[in-house]
Amino acid sequence: MSWFKASEIITDDYQLNVAGGTKLGYHIGLFTRVSFLGLFAQPELLYTTLRSETDVYDIVNQVELEPVQQQVGRIDVPAIIGGKIGPARLGLGPVASIIVLNRSELEDLTNYKEKLKAATIGYQAGVGFDVSSFSIDIRYEGNLSKLGDSVDLGDNKVNFDKRAKQIIFSLGLSF
Repeated sequence: MSWFKASEIITDDYQLNVAGGTKLGYHIGLFTRVSFLGLFAQPELLYTTLRSETDVYDIVNQVELEPVQQQVGRIDVPAIIGGKIGPARLGLGPVASIIVLNRSELEDLTNYKEKLKAATIGYQAGVGFDVSSFSIDIRYEGNLSKLGDSVDLGDNKVNFDKRAKQIIFSLGLSF
């Protein structure tokens, strides 16, 4: 689950509630875990999706339109360092993200164009458990750099501070 800090955007024709709703995304990828001196290092390579929904109100016709879908796909490269406490693993580390897909139905409706950065740096912290060959993890991800600076809506430019935050649930299989 991910979310962005955003507020309403109002143009001559539309009122957009950018924080209309966050949808569950997914990630898939590979990881390895190497133990040393009572600690572990866990580099990963993941494809992650962030999905959201924007509520749109047509001011001219005074009607609420169907929510509009947005999706961002990115390559994430976390590098988690941590230790074990009993059956639990505690870890923390940086994550680099590169956007490879940015699709929004708002572009067709309102000439909406996000100005997202191609790459961001963030951090992840979490806890995990290993059961047989399965790994179960829950992490919090925050960003150290902004995902974007502004959106263009026709002739209007709206500035914002958009930093993605996520709670990540993972199920892994070791072999």
